[in-house]
Amino acid sequence: MKATWDRIHAWVEENAPAGYGHLRHGVSAKAVQAAEKAMGLKLPDDIKASYRIHDGQANEPGLLGGEGWCLLSLQEMVKSWRRWCRAHPQGAHLVPIAWGAMSDYVLVNVEPGSKDSGCLVIQRHDCTKPDPFMPSFSYWLADFADQLEDGEFAYSEEECTIMYADEIDLD
Repeated sequence: MKATWDRIHAWVEENAPAGYGHLRHGVSAKAVQAAEKAMGLKLPDDIKASYRIHDGQANEPGLLGGEGWCLLSLQEMVKSWRRWCRAHPQGAHLVPIAWGAMSDYVLVNVEPGSKDSGCLVIQRHDCTKPDPFMPSFSYWLADFADQLEDGEFAYSEEECTIMYADEIDLD
């Protein structure tokens, strides 16, 4: 996980303003365990490792992907999971890890024994059920790092955000 974050950090440092992404410092293993205990769930190892590096983002703009997903802090994760469970009691095995525009969420499936455990889904505000998204958090992060390094994204000074490079008006 650290190697992938290092790749993202290097690209952001070279291509975006200082401090872009507003990434928080990592948390202790004890803090991760407390969040798991509060939800009564076990998070995938890649997500736990990522929270040891970054406890989400302090504020917008979002960092990940072309939609600018904002990573939730552990505290925000637990609060969002509780809200999610009230609205979707049958989906208590889905844990929000990132949010985007229009109140869309990226969630991780933590259902024990499920073939989809560790997979990410997106819950769009205008849909009734989540859509499959990525096979894991580490895959999502590595895919984003690959896309950054391959020039698929660029920082837009006009929009003050990382966007798909082909969407930026260069005129």
